[in-house]
Amino acid sequence: MKSNQIALLLLLFANACSQANDDSSTISGAGRNANFKIKIKNAAANSSYSISCINNSNASNTYRTDTNTNSRADLFKCEDEKACNSNTYSLKFDRIDKEHASSGRCESAETPTLSGDGTFSATMYIHSNVQESDGVFTIAMEPEAFNTKEELDLIVVNVSEGVAKSGSPSKAPSVSLKSLSGRWIKVIMNKNGHRCTTRIERKGESSLSLGENYCNSNPKQNKIVINSRARAFSSMKSSSIEVANVSWTKR
Repeated sequence: MKSNQIALLLLLFANACSQANDDSSTISGAGRNANFKIKIKNAAANSSYSISCINNSNASNTYRTDTNTNSRADLFKCEDEKACNSNTYSLKFDRIDKEHASSGRCESAETPTLSGDGTFSATMYIHSNVQESDGVFTIAMEPEAFNTKEELDLIVVNVSEGVAKSGSPSKAPSVSLKSLSGRWIKVIMNKNGHRCTTRIERKGESSLSLGENYCNSNPKQNKIVINSRARAFSSMKSSSIEVANVSWTKR
């Protein structure tokens, strides 16, 4: 074999090794393409594990508006290796026109552990652009066949202009987004029967309490859904939040 042929083979081999190393680094840790992880704990059984919230890019809804919101995989993702490894995802909303919008959405599998009484929590960062948008952001527990009577909203951001709510739809108390946006917060809901209490911890500031309110979930099993969608059209601006540390501890 001639020397130039040997040199070419060595170059091809080196390129192949380099590509393999690049692919390996891309999927290290949580990985750029890994699913968002939700922590589940069953206190009675003394067990804990994680489940994946799988990106759903085939969902659409109008939800009492004239806007059709279609989900896209690129609107719920970790933005860089650091975010991926810390399981921190950006959830985005893009307004296209008066009748169309794009959203991010992930859904976990159903499990009986996601039922009954327990503590539902998440860490999040609400960007200031949310207050200028008609995008709505939700972290919720839902039955497989969606119905609002068994929807348990840990938090719904911007469901009404400039407010966040926690509890069951139409019965949940609200808090101003001005007291939540532009900082990392932790939302903690304690569920006992049909009563829920939610508090919001803010770093370096006093906690906010939303008080006790009615709430409900399917008694057999549920899934966790993290998504964005449109309100009735009021703005052409897009918006986003960051989501991390979503968990459920069943008592």
